[in-house]
Amino acid sequence: MCDWALTQDNTSYVIAETEIENLASQNVLKRCGFKLYKQNNTCWWKLQMKK
Repeated sequence: MCDWALTQDNTSYVIAETEIENLASQNVLKRCGFKLYKQNNTCWWKLQMKK
């Protein structure tokens, strides 16, 4: 899904959200190339389009 999204016009990144205690989902996102960019009550992840 991320590969498809990043091929769409005007899309430069994909955002994901996880609960702080959901380490399994966080590990999946990390393996897919997502980077943690914000944390408050939840964790926010971003997958940036490669240039």
